[in-house]
Amino acid sequence: MFDAFGTTCRGEPLSKFVPWHESLPSAARQRLLDRWMAGEIGPAELIDCGDRRQAPPRDVLGRALEAGLDEVHAYPDVPPVIKALSRRGYRLVTASNLVVPFGRALEHELGAWMDGFALSYEVGALKPDRRMFEAATRHLDMSADQILVVGDSVTDDIEGAHALGMASIQVDRSGKAANAIASLEPLLSLLSKPADVQPTRS
Repeated sequence: MFDAFGTTCRGEPLSKFVPWHESLPSAARQRLLDRWMAGEIGPAELIDCGDRRQAPPRDVLGRALEAGLDEVHAYPDVPPVIKALSRRGYRLVTASNLVVPFGRALEHELGAWMDGFALSYEVGALKPDRRMFEAATRHLDMSADQILVVGDSVTDDIEGAHALGMASIQVDRSGKAANAIASLEPLLSLLSKPADVQPTRS
């Protein structure tokens, strides 16, 4: 089970799309982003918050988000690694906290090798909420102790996985975090054997 942004893909931070929220306290800004990613609010509500003098028309925000799709790209190490794991029989799923329309970008970048996606705005919850992990698990048809979670966030990915009895590996692309991998390439040696405990692909 892979996280997306910061793990398999790079993209613009959400805060870039709502600069008029900078007038709000940081906790309030984060609550708005969380509700946005959970699918609870959309452009209309976002425009009504913060400094409305700087807020764009709703359709302008929508176009900015669509343009942001072009900035979403898989890290260079990702396609060969996930392709190799898929060929070894591993079932792969992406679980990501993100907003509409970025799920389309993930499916474009990773969909050829993924067995499914758990997207926060479809699930109505954010990692580390167990509902996100459970939604992702349904794509795998496996028990928690058979699943390895790979992600960059200690809170959202690593601790969220452990709470459900899943193993985890942290990714830190800066290479600074102890006990973390800086790319997905080490997974090829860590998961070198065929996935004989996993369900057969249909």
